[in-house]
Amino acid sequence: MVYLLNMSRKSLVTILAFLFIAGLQPARAEEPHKLIVFFSPSCHRCQEAKEKVLPRIEREFEGKIVVEWRDISDLEHYKSFLLLRDKYHSQVEFYTPMFYMDGAFVNGKHDMLGDLRKLISASLGKGGLKEEIADVDLIKKFKSFTLLAIVGAGLTDGINPCAFTVIVFFISFLALQGYRKRELVAIGITFIFAVFLTYLLIGLGLFNFIYALKGFWLATRVINILIGTLSIVLAGLCIYDLYKYKASGSTEDMLLKLPKPVKDRIHAVIGMHYRKDKNGFSKRHILSLA
Repeated sequence: MVYLLNMSRKSLVTILAFLFIAGLQPARAEEPHKLIVFFSPSCHRCQEAKEKVLPRIEREFEGKIVVEWRDISDLEHYKSFLLLRDKYHSQVEFYTPMFYMDGAFVNGKHDMLGDLRKLISASLGKGGLKEEIADVDLIKKFKSFTLLAIVGAGLTDGINPCAFTVIVFFISFLALQGYRKRELVAIGITFIFAVFLTYLLIGLGLFNFIYALKGFWLATRVINILIGTLSIVLAGLCIYDLYKYKASGSTEDMLLKLPKPVKDRIHAVIGMHYRKDKNGFSKRHILSLA
C-alpha cells in the first residue's frame, strides 16, 4: 500500500513537472494569413501594386501574411475569383488589382495602400478562413449578363471617330460610282467584319507576343513615351497648320498632308475604278465632257 502511494506521488510530481516545463515553452507561432492578389498582365495599377505597394505591406506585416498572386487571364484563377466573390457576396467594384483576405475584398482603384492596410488589420483579428475552391459555371455567369449591358459595352468600346470617317468616305465613294443600296449594305458589312477580324488578330497576336516578353513593362513604358511624344509633336503641327490656313486660306503650305505624288496616285486609282454605264462612259468622263 505504501509502495503504491509512493508511486502515485512520483507520478503526480512527474505530471506537474511536465506541465510546468510545457508552460515555459513559447507558444507556437500563429500561421500567417493569406493575402491573394488577383491581377491582369496589362494592368498598370497591378504593376504599381507589385513594385511599390506590396513590398511595403510585406515589410509592415512581416511574418503575419503571405502574398499569393493570381493572374485572372488564367481561366482557373478567374474561376476562383468568381467563386470567392459569390461565396462571400462581395459588392466591391471589380477593378484590378483585387485583394482578397479572409472573406473580404478591396480593389486598387483609390487609396490602394490605405485600403490594403485596413483589410489586413481587420483580418488579423480573425481566425484564418479556409479557402474552398469549387467549380464555377462560367456559361451560367455569362448568361446572367443583360443584353443592354453587352450592347452598351460593345458600343462604348467600338466608338472610333477614325473608323466613322473612313466608312463614310468609303460608302460615299461607292454611292458616287452608282452601287445600289443592297450592294452598299453588303459591301459595308464586309468592310466592318474585315476591320473587326483585323483588330482581333492584332490583339491575339501582337499583344500576346508583347505580354510574353520579359521586359514587358519596360517595353510598354517606352512605347507609351514614344506615342505620347509623337502625339505632342503632331498636336503642335496641327496648331501650326491651323494658323497657316487662317492666314493664307490655302492648304498648300500645310505640313500634315500626304505628299503630292501619293495624292495623285490615289486620285488615279480611284478614277480607274469608276463604274461605266451601258454606253461605256464613266461618270468621271461624263463630268469632264460637261
